Amino acid sequence: MADTAKNRKKAAEIKPTEDGIDWAKHEARFQLAIDTHKKNGIHTEIFVCESGEACLVRKPTAKVSAMAIPLIYKDDYLGAGKLLIEECWIAGDDEIKKNEDLEAEVALAIAQSMNIKIASQKKNY
Repeated sequence: MADTAKNRKKAAEIKPTEDGIDWAKHEARFQLAIDTHKKNGIHTEIFVCESGEACLVRKPTAKVSAMAIPLIYKDDYLGAGKLLIEECWIAGDDEIKKNEDLEAEVALAIAQSMNIKIASQKKNY
């Protein structure tokens, strides 16, 4: 009985962040996959829908980024995000892939999270 009370107290200590998402819950859910990819030097990110569905994606490879960047430059964030979901999905709620609204929500977040840097070129003299 004391163990149950201890577990309830521990669960009560885990509170959602300011954005209302219980990140600790999702991290715990995907911890094995996160650790496995981290050992291999692969960065991962968790995306959570407003309705609570979540997925874990890996950082896109150079080849995948090369396919997504032209779409982003054309302001096709949805197309780029769907490509990134397809190519970088590790684990998560399959409902995201089946429901167009959820897929769009995650796709846009993933595409907008890509940190695209462009090198500058000095004029050749």
